[in-house]
Amino acid sequence: MQLTYVLELLKPTKRKENIFLNNIAEVVKNRQTIADKLKAGETKLSSADFKEINLPSSVKNQNIREVKALYKLFLKSDSDKDNIEFKANQPVCYNNQNYKIDHHIISIPLYTTKCQRFAFPVKQTERFEELQQYIDSGCKLGKASLFYKRGKWYFAVTIKIKNKETSNPNIMGIDIGLRQLAVASVKNPQGKEINRQFHTGKQAGFIRKKYRSLRRKLGQSKKVKVIKNINDKEQRWMTDLNHKISRQLINLLCCDGPVGLVSAARRKKCRA
Repeated sequence: MQLTYVLELLKPTKRKENIFLNNIAEVVKNRQTIADKLKAGETKLSSADFKEINLPSSVKNQNIREVKALYKLFLKSDSDKDNIEFKANQPVCYNNQNYKIDHHIISIPLYTTKCQRFAFPVKQTERFEELQQYIDSGCKLGKASLFYKRGKWYFAVTIKIKNKETSNPNIMGIDIGLRQLAVASVKNPQGKEINRQFHTGKQAGFIRKKYRSLRRKLGQSKKVKVIKNINDKEQRWMTDLNHKISRQLINLLCCDGPVGLVSAARRKKCRA
């Protein structure tokens, strides 16, 4: 099983922040160029094919792996678009050999006038302490990514842990949607449903419509700052709702004992 821990970096200096932003801009160019080459039929790619891109070779190679996987999904989707398009704010991705975590310091390669390794401290939260315990116990690190969101910098680390064995044969399945945000069903080995839980999306839909209407009115009045503030309020409300639903799903798991299938909602809760 894989868990992803999102760690917040302590506020970097202006110089380091500019280096972050420059590397992100290069990642966007690199990924779009890779997609264009894949469309042209060039599948054997390496970092040497992108010498004009100012990024460490390890990041270029990781971008190639990421874009190839996305391109396969794009072809399967039968999209009307001509090719994959990448937004401006792309993460800088690393495989597990190209970053290091030493206590509360993260070390990653970035490009300035040349490739250099930079060290950044992270906030020492309970989430970070939990990740450190997994590392100390010998769990294998997976890929990681540096990204920017709402004025803060984050470093997301994926870690692989062993699945806990259970003797309980019950199975739990979860379906996620819009009208019903989540429907959980627990079945015994004979296939008989022994428990079910619904989480309606009516209230979430009402809140979304309410804030969408409010943003439209404020946009006509050119009140940009107020729009940003209410967006934060809406996001906090939705985050709280998701937290409550995931907690109820975990409680359902606890009531029926360990089950053979862990839901996507529980994995999301574990990462939070």
